[in-house]
Amino acid sequence: MFYKNLLIIFLQNSTDEWANFIGHFHPLLVHLPIGILIIGIILEYVNKKRQNVSLNSATNIVFFWGAFSAILSCIAGYFLKQAGGYDEDTLNWHQNLGIAVAAISLIIYLFKKLTYFSWLRFFDKLILPLSAALIVLLLITGHLGGNMTHGSDYLTASLPQPFKGWLGIETKSKTKAPHVIADPKNALAYTDIINPLIESKCIQCHNADKQKGGLRMDTKEFMLKGGEDGPIFLAGNAASSEMIKRALLPENDDDHMPPKGKPQLTENEIALLHWWIQNGASFDKKVNDLPQDEKVKPILASLMAGAAIGGAIAKAPESAIYSMKVDAAKESDIKKLTEKNVLVLPLSKELNLLEVSCINAKEFNDESAKLLENISNQLVWLKLTNTKITDASTASIGKLPNLVKLFLNNTALTDKGLDNISNLKNLEYLNLVNTQITDAGLAKLGKIKSLKKLYLWQTKVTKPAFEAFKKANPTIEVDMGWEGPQLQSDTTKIKAAPKESDA
Repeated sequence: MFYKNLLIIFLQNSTDEWANFIGHFHPLLVHLPIGILIIGIILEYVNKKRQNVSLNSATNIVFFWGAFSAILSCIAGYFLKQAGGYDEDTLNWHQNLGIAVAAISLIIYLFKKLTYFSWLRFFDKLILPLSAALIVLLLITGHLGGNMTHGSDYLTASLPQPFKGWLGIETKSKTKAPHVIADPKNALAYTDIINPLIESKCIQCHNADKQKGGLRMDTKEFMLKGGEDGPIFLAGNAASSEMIKRALLPENDDDHMPPKGKPQLTENEIALLHWWIQNGASFDKKVNDLPQDEKVKPILASLMAGAAIGGAIAKAPESAIYSMKVDAAKESDIKKLTEKNVLVLPLSKELNLLEVSCINAKEFNDESAKLLENISNQLVWLKLTNTKITDASTASIGKLPNLVKLFLNNTALTDKGLDNISNLKNLEYLNLVNTQITDAGLAKLGKIKSLKKLYLWQTKVTKPAFEAFKKANPTIEVDMGWEGPQLQSDTTKIKAAPKESDA
């Protein structure tokens, strides 16, 4: 009965699934023959010098297991090859040389067994030359495997000078220089914005040498072709495009892209990809030829004003909070938030400061907001955009003493909620776009002496109130939409353009 059930389970899964499962053992198995065979070669050399019977028997056992593990590695490697995602030429060389390693190690084992017969002792003279060839094959095969996994220059990337110069190896910068738009008036959407973004966050896994999921993204043709799962974007339908869907998955999800541990797409970058795909995913249209909604306008404006694409994320304005030492938040408190699809991210590796983003938690509400109080000392950036919070949530938000950035745009916030917000003594950035804030609410924000940037698009604030506020608070950059950043051919007219790190 047990074997019958086992057979049913096996048959319920496709051949491809089993092949993929077995293939994933190749990186684990491939190191066994390398170590075993090197030990066998060393023992064989010593044995030839000392002619020790016990050592000879041990060498036989080592070469047997070396050959056996090499064969297993080849089988797993064959199944891994079916998944694709690697340069075909390099993969074929790696495969054939790997088979040669398994074959020669098996031949050495058989030759050693044959030498037990006196009339076949001439095979013994071939063992050391074969062992030398085996070492060369192991080195080359391992090098090709490393090239496919880490890139063709992985071995020499960190070679110091002057050795690189002596060997004629080109010195490459560890980080690609950020792309800056030279001609904002004629900037192309794909060439000047989308492609530099892809080069900085996607190309490392989807290039000529390495194609995870059978996908290359280094040319227009490969972008359109897509990968094993089909097209990566649907022109005019960003929400259904795999490129966007995977970028919005939690980082610990296996399908999240870029993978965990790699440089991640910022919310601004995701917004730019969404904008490009939604408007037809054109490879030749100019930025100014594509529609721009209120979300993408300030992002594009900052790029046209000279912000770099594809470089390091701009640092937040210097604040004492960013160097403050606090105890780490409790894992149980973080878990309560992540269970609601909230992203809780460290602001830096050195400190325990946190960023909370509800980009995937649109149902986050007033009751959920109470959970923020549990990490009040660690919470520095809070993004509640498009959530279901109301003025009631500001009672909890007002208890976050170290909050520097607060995003409340596209929520039901009114003037009443600003009573609690105005008590935040370290708040530097406040986004109130598309809320019910009026002139009365704006007046309350003058109490926040630390405030540096304020966004009030699509609110009920009037121009006279705005001008009065600016006069009373000249150090605060206030963007009302009609006074803030606009895409114009004359970049000198752009005002208060938020940097990439601000959105």
